This record gives sequence, C-alpha cells and structure tokens, in this order.
Amino acid sequence: MREKRLIVLILTIFIIFMVSGCNGGEKNNSTTTHKSKEINTSNNVKPAVSNKPVSIPNESPPQPTLSDQEILTLLQKADQQFWDVVDATNEARKIIEGTNGMSYAELPAPFNTPEKLSMYYGQYWQDKDAQDFLKDATYVDGVYCFPYGDPGYGINWNNTSVVNKKQTGDTIIVTIRYLSEADQEYVSENYEIKLIDNKWKVSYIN
Repeated sequence: MREKRLIVLILTIFIIFMVSGCNGGEKNNSTTTHKSKEINTSNNVKPAVSNKPVSIPNESPPQPTLSDQEILTLLQKADQQFWDVVDATNEARKIIEGTNGMSYAELPAPFNTPEKLSMYYGQYWQDKDAQDFLKDATYVDGVYCFPYGDPGYGINWNNTSVVNKKQTGDTIIVTIRYLSEADQEYVSENYEIKLIDNKWKVSYIN
C-alpha cells in the first residue's frame, strides 16, 4: 500500500514538472515573439516630414544691354528719322518763303503738327532731343513747315564702328567713329542710350 502511494506521488511530481515546463516555454516564446514585433515595428517607423517651405535664394534678372551691332542698328534707325522728314519736304507740294529769307516746305500728314512730329521722333529719341528737333520746324502762313534745301551728307553706316562703350545701370554711353563723306576724314560722335519704359532711346551728346 505504501509502495502504491509512493508511485502515485512520483507520478504527480512528474506531471507537475512537465506542466510547469510547458508553460514556461510558451511564456518564453510569447516574449520572443513580442520583442520581434517591437523590432519590426521600430523598423517601419517613417521619418517626420516637415511642411516648412524651402527658401530659394532670389536671383537678380540679368541687366539688359546691347551689343555693338545692336547699338549701331538703333542709332541708324534714329538717324533715319531725320532723313525721312527731309525726304518728305523734298517731295512737298508747297514751298513757302519765310520772312527770314529761308525757304520752307510743307510737312505732309504724318508730320504736319508739332504733336505728330514729336511722337514720330520719340520712337527712338529721348524727349529732350525730340523737342530740339522740333525747333527746325515752324508755322509759316498757318502751314507747319520744315526748312527746305539740301542738308548735306549723313553718316555712312557701312563704315561706322563702336570704339567705346560704358554701361551704368540702364544707361549706355557710347562713342562711334565713321568716315565722313564730306571731307573724307574720320569723325567721332557720342551718344547716350537709355532704357525708358522697356525701350532703348537715344540722346546726342555734344
């Protein structure tokens, strides 16, 4: 009888030991799995994204300028305006003798008022120069006229070059040199070219 109890006791202890071992293994497995999940979770964390706008340094726009060829083209167009007015007077229908002994030709419709002539010169010339050009025109017997006659030689633009150029801001001071057809000598002239209302305009410098 005592032996039977001893066998039962041993079996009971064995069963308890086995049950405790199984529970311990499950706990360790659970802990390991939990840690693994924590590690995986930490690896999936995304870096914070800032909504703060990135500042980009402002770049100044390039300074407008003119090449030597562009300067010569501009000056030639400005110079041509004077000759257009002269040609218009040479084709005039009416020649008037002024009280000062000069002959005047009636200016045609594109130039027949101070306002129209000023607007025409103002396409390429600065205001002060346009007003100076108007001094040559005058009213004679109620007709707006320009002095009639041969104005002489103009600039031979085929033999003209830029010999000096200096730009400060929106203003270019330029010196051109050309061969005068009148006396066959080289002549230099100075001009101020200024950017006014996004358009380059010319002024003669004495």
